Amino acid sequence: MIERISEIFGNREVFRLIKNSGYFFGTSVVGIAISFVSFPVYALLLSKEEFGILAFFSAVGVIVAQFSILSLTNFYIVRSRELNATESRMLFRNIVLFNLLWNIGLSVIGAVALYFYLILTNSEMEFFPNGLIIFVIMASQSFISFKNVQFRIEGEGRKFFLTGVAQLVGNAVLGIGAIWLFFPGATGKFLGIAASNVMIAMFLSRGLFGSEEGRLSFKDVREGIREMFPLTMVSFLHSTAPAADVLVLERFNDPAGLGVYNVGKQIGNFITLAGTSIFQAFEPGFYEDARKTSLYRSGRFQVFVVLLILLAALYFIFSDLIIAILTAGKFYDSLEYSIGQSHPVVHPPVCVVHPG
Repeated sequence: MIERISEIFGNREVFRLIKNSGYFFGTSVVGIAISFVSFPVYALLLSKEEFGILAFFSAVGVIVAQFSILSLTNFYIVRSRELNATESRMLFRNIVLFNLLWNIGLSVIGAVALYFYLILTNSEMEFFPNGLIIFVIMASQSFISFKNVQFRIEGEGRKFFLTGVAQLVGNAVLGIGAIWLFFPGATGKFLGIAASNVMIAMFLSRGLFGSEEGRLSFKDVREGIREMFPLTMVSFLHSTAPAADVLVLERFNDPAGLGVYNVGKQIGNFITLAGTSIFQAFEPGFYEDARKTSLYRSGRFQVFVVLLILLAALYFIFSDLIIAILTAGKFYDSLEYSIGQSHPVVHPPVCVVHPG
């Protein structure tokens, strides 16, 4: 047995897979660690009403984000496996350039639609400036998401990890700094996140559009949009369900109550974030398994499910302590919401890789 284990870990490919999986999962570990530091600070700096504002505009951003990417990340994962390195880089460049142009138009249309929605519904939420900032966050996050997918496909776990950590630290430091020094309230946090995202996106885009390798073409991108359209609609429904509750609660015009709910939801989402990171570490292998047999018979998938169940169980056991620490005792009434919002971890969107 010991010799077998030594043989497995002595295999360079296996060792590289384990190391990259550690990088992928490590991002969520760092994220949770940073949240344990930053969230109590936000709890002290922001009121319940301001958490309610954060909840509403974040929910709008989540819903629009699915139309920002158009499931082209999934298309890139599938198609890149059929291409050589040069062709894969060309496809990536064409996708992200199209996505940049698409997001400019989507931001204009989305901002106008949101503005009139708030007016027609007599909402207490003010459109400016948060209604504009969320589209900056959306567009920059879209590009970062594409780069992270590229890192995962190419097995660049270290770059994935460093990008994730830079984003987590940047969002926390700039968000808290903006609230503390310049823009008190929800606007400060949104501005900090937007600034962090834009700087990281600019850094990651170095040399991407200056390359003359291959001809610029959106033919494959259009094909990808058509091919992934059903998945885009499913993703829209999948993302709208978690965000719809906030939009419904906002109609009661009780920002403070919405804020308490939002705190519980955010803390519950930490466990979902950890589960998503586990999913991302396993996801590339799911596509290979799905081509050979039913995904649910895959040993890789079964290990994945066991890890998710263990993760959820540990959270339920220690949820009281986690709430007390993360909210500095200020939002303990969000505990029941937190537990209720943590359940998605046991059913992540693995359906996207089912061989069907």
